[in-house]
Amino acid sequence: MALLCHPHRLEDNLNALAFLPLHCNTRILLDPTHCPWYPLYPLLAFYLTGTEAADLETAKQCLYSMDRESHILLTAQNQHQLDALLPFTHQLILDDLSLWEPCGTQAATQGIPCTLNLTPDQPYEPLPQGITGLRLRLTDPTDLDELDAALTTVETTWADALPHLTRLHLGGPFPLLRPEFDLVRLTDLIQSFRTRHPLTLELTVGETLFGGALTPLSHDPGYPFPPDKPRLYIGSEDAPVPFLHF
Repeated sequence: MALLCHPHRLEDNLNALAFLPLHCNTRILLDPTHCPWYPLYPLLAFYLTGTEAADLETAKQCLYSMDRESHILLTAQNQHQLDALLPFTHQLILDDLSLWEPCGTQAATQGIPCTLNLTPDQPYEPLPQGITGLRLRLTDPTDLDELDAALTTVETTWADALPHLTRLHLGGPFPLLRPEFDLVRLTDLIQSFRTRHPLTLELTVGETLFGGALTPLSHDPGYPFPPDKPRLYIGSEDAPVPFLHF
């Protein structure tokens, strides 16, 4: 599909998103699953901490395009790619504690911090020394009641682990820029948690970051883009110009 990019709208979205890092000291990562518009990633690099990918090719493309932190979710399905993934990894997210041996230990010996992905009601287990963060696996990131309950559960169930951790990932992707999303309440939850636990807090955003900034063209002008590049144009509907920042 050919898309028309409106850079000023994207910049407006990013400036609105900057509220969280500025007022809550929260790191924001992009979930690229539904956002394969890599030529735009250099602009995102001024506003986001990095990306969170779940496969090798996406991780490589994100790191090449944004040149910020690369967080990678390691699962039972992609653990066979570990040796190839680690050179592109700044933080490894283990989808299950069973992946600590041997995957987490291999990452830790290379100085790569590891985070455990968990459901909030998951029973407590002592964490290996190399796991320095937790990531919440939320059912519905649009439901802040769920996030509120998850934070409360983590504070009680994982109370013994929190003093030894450096960060908590709140999950996502959160639709931060949707008008109906209660950004004020999210801010209150973050600030309240931070007063009790001085951890680095992170969350992910997704395709809502591009809301209004990318619109389908009524006709494809037919420019011969490389097959692995999105069909992005700038300009106007009547006079689209290929966006060639590769």
